[in-house]
Amino acid sequence: MYIREVARHVPIDQYQAREDSDEILSDPDALDAIEAGLAELNRGDVVTLGAIRNELAERRRSR
Repeated sequence: MYIREVARHVPIDQYQAREDSDEILSDPDALDAIEAGLAELNRGDVVTLGAIRNELAERRRSR
């Protein structure tokens, strides 16, 4: 029986992205947090970037 080994070159950024994905997918708490965030988005429970900027500006002024 003849077995041929094959190597595949993958750019480092793609390899690291895959490692990150594997780490997240193996973490039940991370998956729960992602699902909760998606549910919030679906309900429209979001905060705009403008609202966050306004709140930060108000906090800085009140210091």
